[in-house]
Order: sequence, then structure tokens, then C-alpha cells
Amino acid sequence: MLFRQGQFEPAVRALRPVVAGEERDSVWAQASGYLGLSLVRLGRPKDAVAPLEAALELRPDGHEVRIALAEALVKSGRDAAALATLRRGLERTPQAGVLAIALGRLLATSADPAVRDGARALELAEQLAAATGRRHVEVLEVLACAYAENDRFGEAVAVVDEALALPASGDPAVRTRIERLREQFDAGRPVRTSSKIQP
Repeated sequence: MLFRQGQFEPAVRALRPVVAGEERDSVWAQASGYLGLSLVRLGRPKDAVAPLEAALELRPDGHEVRIALAEALVKSGRDAAALATLRRGLERTPQAGVLAIALGRLLATSADPAVRDGARALELAEQLAAATGRRHVEVLEVLACAYAENDRFGEAVAVVDEALALPASGDPAVRTRIERLREQFDAGRPVRTSSKIQP
């Protein structure tokens, strides 16, 4: 599979003819999803929205596609639509932790003040942290962002330090990302992003 090999341009070229076909079945939905995912990876979020939405219509429980759609919407300046997308997914599958993490991050960090909801982000992040035994780096990142959004920077820094103590933070890219959060929270600045809902 070209997408899984990181060959996103060839994947787009191969998938477009499939998606252009009229028969909409599970194979078509998968192709449309991979087309959208490839376009997101290529930095073309606006082009990715339609194929991702179409894929979700046929396969609404595809969490990877739903999160990619939410990210494409955020990158297109449509945070409210991203919020609705993630909420619909959680209504369908309330136990989907990956969707809850993405929703928590969006609520805590959205550049759109109408979407940002520090209280709800903190409630959700605390639930996730409890459910994962505070052993999941990405959950702790979201929890720290939620504390910062609520002007609780000391707690945000403490949670970041928890994340840095986890084995997963041994990955250089993960460690760099978390250390940057710590610097930001030390400076008393919450996270604001218009580009992503994933690390």
C-alpha cells in the first residue's frame, strides 16, 4: 500500500481513478479515505475534506479517517466543523480514546475562541488521565494543555514533567515536543494552534 509506505503523491495518483468510479462500496470508501489521508500528509487539507467526508459516510466508525478529517478542517480554518466531527464520532463510539484525545486537544488549544472550552477540555483530559493511569504521553500532553488553558500553569508544568518521566518520552521527537510545551507553560502561555489536533 503506497500510503503506508509514505508514498503520498503516488498514492493520490493511484487512488483518484478508483474514487472517480460510481460504485460506492467498502472498497471505494477505503480508497476515498486513503486519498484524503494522503492529501492531508501532503499539506493539502482543503482538498482532503471531500474524500474524507465521503469515506465517513460509508464507514462512520473509521477513527483514523475521522481524526484526519477533523485535522483537515482545523487546517482549513473550520474548527467548529472539526469539533462537530469529533463529537459525532464519540456519540457513536463513546469509548474511542483516540477520538477523546483529539477532542480534548481541540477544546484546549483551538485558535477559535468560540470552539475553545477550557472547562470541558480539563474535564475530558482528567477522565482520560484516570482511565490510562497517567501512563500515556499524549493524554498527559492534553491534560497539561487543558490546565494551561485554565490559567493553571503550575499544574501544567507538573503534568509535563510527569510526561517526561514516562518511557515514551525517550523518543527524541516526543521529548523535544514535550520540552517545548514546558517552556511555553513556564512562560505562562497557553497553546493556541490553527494547524493540528494531533502531536
